[in-house]
Amino acid sequence: MLSLFFALLVAVANANDVSQHIVNGDVATPHSYPSQLSLQRGTSHICGAVLVRANYAITAAHCVGSTGYRVQCGAHNLNTAESTRQTISVAAITIHPNYNGNGQNPAFPNDIAVLRLASSFSINSQCQLANLPSGSGDFGNQASMITGWGRLYGNGPLPSQLKEGPVTVLTHATCSGSYWGSTVNANFHICVKDVGDRIYGACNGDSGGPAHVGNTVVGLASFVAGGCLTNYPSAYVRVSYYRSWIDSTINSMG
Repeated sequence: MLSLFFALLVAVANANDVSQHIVNGDVATPHSYPSQLSLQRGTSHICGAVLVRANYAITAAHCVGSTGYRVQCGAHNLNTAESTRQTISVAAITIHPNYNGNGQNPAFPNDIAVLRLASSFSINSQCQLANLPSGSGDFGNQASMITGWGRLYGNGPLPSQLKEGPVTVLTHATCSGSYWGSTVNANFHICVKDVGDRIYGACNGDSGGPAHVGNTVVGLASFVAGGCLTNYPSAYVRVSYYRSWIDSTINSMG
């Protein structure tokens, strides 16, 4: 395994970072991923998130701190006014109690947080609840689609429209044995990679955003190789492992 630095996928929260996107991504059909949220600090996009209840969302733990966040649902082009877009502030945040932002073996374990929103989104064709996995399936070797407003490449340009990139979910044996070694954990992580042209992957600003298998959100973007290199897999939080924690946390937050 090559020794690579890996980078968290959060965007810098400033006015120049309003639009981030998937490495070499294609423009998604507007509102074709209606559970995809833009998580913002102030008015700037910093991460993705996923809507799981009308007033609850999940994202990567490394995306959030204490206060000043909002989420947008029904968004496509973050640089233009859109009648479909709804904006609600984040009222409370619960970070997984065992999240370790300094962890390396494995990296960033339990990188997940639940967001309670100040009010509920109106559910419609542009803003919908995510379908989360109900079992513990590995999803290995299945086709996946990653989406987000993350950078085109490390320090790359910043288009504003939601991007998508076709990838494949790797088995843990392949991800660990051929690429990340003990940096990834079979419970915590799910790895995705473009095994064809090797041009698609996640980058800064995609953090907390979804990896889809069919209509199911199986992962939340967590970390990548330094420079957003696509010859290494992008590591996502394995949502199925945290499903019971997500449900119980929502119940406890009211």
